[in-house]
Amino acid sequence: MTLIDHPTVPAPAEACEASTAAATTAPPDWRALLTAEIERTSISDVARRVGCARTAISMVLADKYPAKPDRIIARVLDLLTQVQCPHLGQSIAPADCATHALGAPPTHSTTAADHWRACQRCLHRPADRPAAARGTANPVVA
Repeated sequence: MTLIDHPTVPAPAEACEASTAAATTAPPDWRALLTAEIERTSISDVARRVGCARTAISMVLADKYPAKPDRIIARVLDLLTQVQCPHLGQSIAPADCATHALGAPPTHSTTAADHWRACQRCLHRPADRPAAARGTANPVVA
């Protein structure tokens, strides 16, 4: 029995397909975003901003990264999928946008309250959380 015929050891082609499948579990546009940013700047600049080695970025793009690329892909998406906040006048991460827009109205600061009010009518505002998650659900009492 050869190594390739062994049922528990995947053939080299199958192993390559498995790493490609793992890399494609992220949103489909991460690769296009990363490639465009590399063409705009450089792979070294993108790697520095993402916080990893240049070779790691290269290996992720080539589907040859030896580990799961999920962390690097998440960092790339955090870096390259920014939302232009009209209230702040700067780019922020989508998670920060959602935190401001979907959080409870702040009562500690007028500046924070102004920001929250601007988020309520912003075009970038993410979809609402369910009422139960906001803590405003009105249970039906029989």
